[in-house]
Amino acid sequence: MMYWHNTHPFKKQKKAEKSKVWSQSSNKEAVPNQIFIDQQEFDLFKKEDSVHKLTIRNSFKNHPVLEVVYEDLLKDTENQLYKIQQFLKVSPRNLFSLLQKQSSRELKYEILNWADFEEEI
Repeated sequence: MMYWHNTHPFKKQKKAEKSKVWSQSSNKEAVPNQIFIDQQEFDLFKKEDSVHKLTIRNSFKNHPVLEVVYEDLLKDTENQLYKIQQFLKVSPRNLFSLLQKQSSRELKYEILNWADFEEEI
């Protein structure tokens, strides 16, 4: 199961909705727009995300599961891919990822009302 810091998918969705840019094919900052996060919308997102994760965990409770954190996969791709291969019990190979962050800026520069969420994040 792959999961991420609660704020990242919410922020990405809001940024894509605002900019109408849903993917990025280069490392350049294609969408420098900042977003405003509505507290109620964010709380609903977190609740739905928690229910989703719980549903997945319960669905696979009788099976081995490897949880992969998206941010860890970005930071330490080689080791994370190695752990996945070990979990799958396949012969290790040198793998790479084509993952690209939507933005290279820190969240505090992406979210206009960052101060409202700083402690929660």
